[in-house]
Amino acid sequence: MNCRMGTWGRMRLKILAGLSITALLFASGEAEAGQSVAYKSSWTGFHAGITGGYGWGHSELSAIVQDVSEDGNADLHGGMIGGMAGYDYDFGNGIVAGIVGDWSWSGISGGGCIHPSGISCATSQADMNVDLNWLATARLKAGYKLNDDFLIYATGGLAFGGVDVSVRSPLFHGSDAQTQVGWALGGGVEYRISEPVTIGLEYLYVDLGKQSYDFSNDHGHAQGDLKLNTQLLRATLQWRF
Repeated sequence: MNCRMGTWGRMRLKILAGLSITALLFASGEAEAGQSVAYKSSWTGFHAGITGGYGWGHSELSAIVQDVSEDGNADLHGGMIGGMAGYDYDFGNGIVAGIVGDWSWSGISGGGCIHPSGISCATSQADMNVDLNWLATARLKAGYKLNDDFLIYATGGLAFGGVDVSVRSPLFHGSDAQTQVGWALGGGVEYRISEPVTIGLEYLYVDLGKQSYDFSNDHGHAQGDLKLNTQLLRATLQWRF
């Protein structure tokens, strides 16, 4: 089945990717200018910026399609880009804690077969497709600064994802979209390259739990439960205030 994002979704990803590259080049030029900058020793304050990277994961569907029990799974992968903002407090003893939220457009998607129990994918004529269209998190953050410019941290909290699932067999074709809610856990590093600008790298494991979907339409009745998890590796570029 077709796993592509819509034209407008791809345009938004390209626009944000271009902005990310421009901002990174600007920040690099600022760092290479050779100007003497007196960095703040404290990480206290608000911050906002952009984030982008790659995600991969897995989904499992347990469904009833036209009164037949069907099971399926799909591996997911794709890029993502978006924005983030938060607040950090530097306790002055190396410990930094804060809150952070982010929202990203996502191209993470994948497909696979669905089949009754005892029937292999090789003989199945039905399939499924899963698209994670957007992903957001709201997290706590706790870290340690190795020096005034380098911070390592752990983070965890709530995760929300907009998921579109479709199923298709020779006699049925239906889809449904839902928001799934779960949790995220991970960590990252952040480095200050100039007085207001930091770059970083972050890893998150995201479990969006299980959500019910109703695929019923004029072709017939179908419904099921989908479990989805994904791992993210993202770069960050932020301004601190």
